[in-house]
Amino acid sequence: MLYVTRVAGPGSVPTISRAGGRHALHATGVGKALLLAQPESWLDEYLRAPLVKETTRTIIDPDALRQDLDEARDRGYSLTSGEMSLGSWSLGMALPGVAGLPAAAVSIASHHRHRDIDRYARLLRQAIAGIVADLQRS
Repeated sequence: MLYVTRVAGPGSVPTISRAGGRHALHATGVGKALLLAQPESWLDEYLRAPLVKETTRTIIDPDALRQDLDEARDRGYSLTSGEMSLGSWSLGMALPGVAGLPAAAVSIASHHRHRDIDRYARLLRQAIAGIVADLQRS
């Protein structure tokens, strides 16, 4: 996955993501959101390759990752907890497909002490709705 941009507030959790940077799909909220948007055959191929363990919490077992993705699909967003950076969590959602554009997703990352998942999921849904509306007007 390629990060196109990153927005950080004054009290943001330190992360290793940066615009132009790349990270493993299975270890980030935005990456897992992109995995959810892929066809099963693509996901099967992805899970056949060895998965990198970014932290002690990164899910690298294919069956456990499939279960995590199934749960994410049911709730409507991906969720990580210390899988890329210990002490932080992230929540990700894919944008609906837009003709002519590659798959895209948006995520929010925060420190564990600011873990208000329902609030952040609501904010992320609003952001995605705004992005989609802007893309449809273009």
